[in-house]
Amino acid sequence: MSLNKHKIIPLIESYYHTFTPLERTIADFFIHNTEEQDFSSKNISGLLYVSEASLSRFAQKCGFHGYREFIYEYKQSLAPGPEENIPNFEVSEFNTYQELLNKSNALLDKAQITRITNLLVSKPRVYVYGRGSSGLVAQEMKLRFMRIGLNIEAVTDSHIMKVNSVILDENCLVIGISVSGQTEEVIHSLKAAKAQGVKTAETIWQARRKCPALLLLPAHHDKYRYYSRLAGEIYRRYTDLVEPFGIDESWLDVTGTLGLFGGDPAALADQLREEMKRELGLTISVGVSFNKVFAKLGSDYKKPDATTVISREQVPQILWPLPVTDLLFVGRASARMLAEHHIHTIGDLARARREDLKKWLGKHGEQLHDAANGWDHSPVRPAGETPPPKSVGNGLTFRRNLTGAEEIQAGAQLLAERVALRLRRHQLKCTTVQVSLRSPEFKTIQRQKGTPAPTNVSRVIFQCVVELLEGTWNWSAPLRAMTITAAGLVPEEEAGEQLDLFTPQAAVRRGKQEKLERTMDALRDRYGPHVIGYASRQTQTAQEIAGDETGKRKEESP
Repeated sequence: MSLNKHKIIPLIESYYHTFTPLERTIADFFIHNTEEQDFSSKNISGLLYVSEASLSRFAQKCGFHGYREFIYEYKQSLAPGPEENIPNFEVSEFNTYQELLNKSNALLDKAQITRITNLLVSKPRVYVYGRGSSGLVAQEMKLRFMRIGLNIEAVTDSHIMKVNSVILDENCLVIGISVSGQTEEVIHSLKAAKAQGVKTAETIWQARRKCPALLLLPAHHDKYRYYSRLAGEIYRRYTDLVEPFGIDESWLDVTGTLGLFGGDPAALADQLREEMKRELGLTISVGVSFNKVFAKLGSDYKKPDATTVISREQVPQILWPLPVTDLLFVGRASARMLAEHHIHTIGDLARARREDLKKWLGKHGEQLHDAANGWDHSPVRPAGETPPPKSVGNGLTFRRNLTGAEEIQAGAQLLAERVALRLRRHQLKCTTVQVSLRSPEFKTIQRQKGTPAPTNVSRVIFQCVVELLEGTWNWSAPLRAMTITAAGLVPEEEAGEQLDLFTPQAAVRRGKQEKLERTMDALRDRYGPHVIGYASRQTQTAQEIAGDETGKRKEESP
């Protein structure tokens, strides 16, 4: 490899997003170094506290055969060279570009930019619509904003624009790009987004002022659902394992049926695309891979009408260079945390230390690490089949701040009863109780402890919470919100209990309590939720602080 003088620093910078944290340390040294010194691998490895092998891998990632070739070119870039005379035509070009830049700056509406910036950072999801050359701009916008942790998606296919409008809500921001101002698909989609309460970068009246002939068309949600159902019927010709992922995406597991259709997964995907085009007039992109996460990435890799096959061997080459936000379940908050630790690509995530990810993101960090490495093996579940819950929780932001042991315990009792009820309805028992407490200043404390035995009895869960509160919370301090979560779930039929030789009556009491609460469940199902309850001062207080079903309630769906 041979480079022109002064080109090696931009080269390093161009690969910067693909580097691991260790490689970024090496890159930063060479980017910011301005003096001649001993660049031998032994000296630099000692200076940067990295191995010589790491230096070699860094050089190879930059496109060189090894560190020796890299450092030769790097030394050349440091050597002063003769001044180059810039021809007049180049000077003219520079002046022209400067003039264009000045004119562009004069046209900028800083107030509008500020408004749009505030919208971008305040909305959990952002969609950019564009067709043709505007679609290319939308794609570029997506790539650039993803690098700073924005959850953004470029939509360049007219059919996907229509389908996408169904999943929009007030938590979305939609930006439409059209050079002519008359691209029907974009205008129609912006109107549909507006009807769903979505914020757009420009209001309809502003658009009408710029384009008096603006044509706005109504959305047809019934048609979108109709075509989604027809697409599902086509999918089920190939397998009964079809798991919908929104209105416009599905996973298909063809492992058991592939032999019926020739045995070639890529050919089957192409056949599926042709059938969809011929029968419904719709184009689809298909990702073929060995798990759900990478199949989803494959379907997004080429759009709008393509098949992408990703084998295990191709993952480092195809998927690891992609932004980490392309990975399923990497939201804005996770992306921001990962960026703080110099993890910008899926490859960075795959190569990161699992224990570090757990420290930064908890169990979710471990799940993302598995996904990036292709270790996710979650099955494709047919529509209507839901996986068993991993936890059951209820949270409540109280109508007013709670103070004192009586009020706080009353809130805990109310939530414990709700959690226990849901456990019994799922025929589950928990072995761990978690509690999350939030002050009016939004300071959050979380604690957990094991239960004496697997349980779905509210009194047992409540007692665990009280024990956690006694060692965690100052009863006189105001409490704004509380969440109780039952974890470590086991099916009722598998929830055996080892009896205590010295206190066997405790297990007997828990058994009687469970029967009592199941009887109460049956009465509530038949006569209403308030027909029966525990008679206590705490129960009355709970109704006062939470109301009948008042308060800002949050239920964690299983």
